[in-house]
Amino acid sequence: MSSQIGKVIRTTLLADATIASTVLNRVYPLVMPMNTAFPAIMYTVLNTRSDSHLKGTTGIAETMLQLDGYGQNYSSLLSLMELVRLEIQSIRGTYDSVFINSIDLDSSYDTFDRPEDGSDLGLYRVVHTYIINYQETIVTR
Repeated sequence: MSSQIGKVIRTTLLADATIASTVLNRVYPLVMPMNTAFPAIMYTVLNTRSDSHLKGTTGIAETMLQLDGYGQNYSSLLSLMELVRLEIQSIRGTYDSVFINSIDLDSSYDTFDRPEDGSDLGLYRVVHTYIINYQETIVTR
């Protein structure tokens, strides 16, 4: 199910005209291709857990998803990631057969990834971690 969550996030981001015109198609799972143009976004499912009770699972699950925004201009990247946050947190309901109850920003930080050669040609990075609460299919016997 966590792979479906990633697809929902990617599809939603690229459906927003402003985000899509900024990153084009550069929203990647886990790893960015070599020589990627910027800005770009990478998403990673950090963990998923299913709620349970004495009789089994409840059908509610939580996924922690990390979104890393990369760019060469810090101010522009901050603006992009604010648009991303607003779009992500507006997701409710059924998307690609996944019913999403809520998405909350859990944490955020900014950093600069300096290249190994020590030059100033590194990348700014803004990292958001979201908690996604959704309904999952439960097995009944």
